[in-house]
Amino acid sequence: MLVLDFLNSNGLQTAAALGAGAFIFIQYRMKKRDEVKRAANLIITEVQAAERKIKNIKLRLTEGALEADVSIITTNSWERYRYLLAKFLDRDEWDTLDDFYDRALLLDGTIKYNDQMFRNDVEQIRINKQRAIADFAIETVNSISIDSDREQVAQIFSSKVAVYDTLYMSKQAEMRYAPSKILDDAKKYIDNMPDILNSHSITKLKQVAKSGKL
Repeated sequence: MLVLDFLNSNGLQTAAALGAGAFIFIQYRMKKRDEVKRAANLIITEVQAAERKIKNIKLRLTEGALEADVSIITTNSWERYRYLLAKFLDRDEWDTLDDFYDRALLLDGTIKYNDQMFRNDVEQIRINKQRAIADFAIETVNSISIDSDREQVAQIFSSKVAVYDTLYMSKQAEMRYAPSKILDDAKKYIDNMPDILNSHSITKLKQVAKSGKL
């Protein structure tokens, strides 16, 4: 009788509710911890990949060129997940990561702009050649008589194209897009980037990535 009374009592219902609530809370904390660990790992991986790319770009800059078709920051995990990591980082550590990502994104923009300008330059060269070849064709046709030999006409046209191609293309080194300011900007962004891999920010994130806490 006492057992039945206990099973039907408010005390048992309260205890059951508290137990269910505790279980849900534990599950929530575990899920949140996994999210924090995943966020920290994603940012670390992205920063490490970005540093490798920046190293290659820096080498190319010493040769007077800028890497093409390269994206330093692909998904911006810091922008996406930093809210999960706010409590683990102090202001300086937060600012270091902010600064690194800001400069990496500026470098990305510079590379994309340079690549587009180069593509535009190549496209304009192609258009100029096609226009010149069309002009040579019209000029050749207008200068021949009705009874002209076809092979001779073709040779005249081919000779004009060959001479133009030699002269025009030999000047491309002088006329091509020369992005001195772009190179200077890229170098400035890289030179002013924080030493992110050796920073306290990454040390903290590595600790968080292992356990979801400090």
